[in-house]
Amino acid sequence: MNALESVVEDPPATPERECPAAATTEPPPQSSPRTGATSRGCQWVAWVSFITLGALIGPLLGDLHPYGLDMAFAAVLLVLLKGLWKGVHAALPWLFSLVAAGLFYLLIPGGGYVLAGTLTGLVSAYLWAKPSTQVLNAAPGCVLVAVIAPAFVSGHPADLIALALTAYAASRFSILPVMLFALAVTAAMRALLPG
Repeated sequence: MNALESVVEDPPATPERECPAAATTEPPPQSSPRTGATSRGCQWVAWVSFITLGALIGPLLGDLHPYGLDMAFAAVLLVLLKGLWKGVHAALPWLFSLVAAGLFYLLIPGGGYVLAGTLTGLVSAYLWAKPSTQVLNAAPGCVLVAVIAPAFVSGHPADLIALALTAYAASRFSILPVMLFALAVTAAMRALLPG
């Protein structure tokens, strides 16, 4: 190695050069408890304001069913399920949850289908794989599937086709494109297959 190369080489790495944050002795800045409370207060005010606005404007809009807006909720939950997917074996409790919630929805009036589907999925997760971590991992998916079970047991062919296409889109894309796709496909299917 010649003298020029030794001058051009970088100096040896020191702890200060590798991680500048580790070299400082100052504690990291902490947020004020007051800031957190203010933020939560603003969120609460926004939440209540928009719920009130929706309650006032909603009845003026009329029947939105032909436009497929109800499928947007199912689309969001299907995208969330994609994030929870850990394989077919881990998703079997979701199937039990879907079947139980669908049957309860069809046979027993009211919102009990969500609880029935969730509990059935959790019990099947417990029986299927003994570790409690498996039950905890299955819980969010069981709840999401139980909530959207009515969409799966719809007797309307347009809704079932739109749901199948939305589920496929949810496996490929992120939340906003899937929601827009679900709205468009559901509206088109309901226009093509009325009834």
